[in-house]
Amino acid sequence: MSVHACGSLTDDVIARALAASASVALLPCCHDAETCDDGGLGGWLPMDVAIDATRAARLRTAGYHVSTQRIPPEITPKNRLLIGLAP
Repeated sequence: MSVHACGSLTDDVIARALAASASVALLPCCHDAETCDDGGLGGWLPMDVAIDATRAARLRTAGYHVSTQRIPPEITPKNRLLIGLAP
């Protein structure tokens, strides 16, 4: 689980979850175009959305069941929850 793992730290959490075949729940933040992969979608989508869509695709490609939710913005403005259930 990761809450507000800044920039590429979210990607590190995903990599560790994949290596351990573990489920993961993330609230990404601080999307950095220099250190995060936008999957080539940055020209179509806002950078933060492109990066998180690429993260979801990475999990899905690895066989994870992926779901997304939003938590109330009163809790945090970085409120996109990404859940990946290990196969």
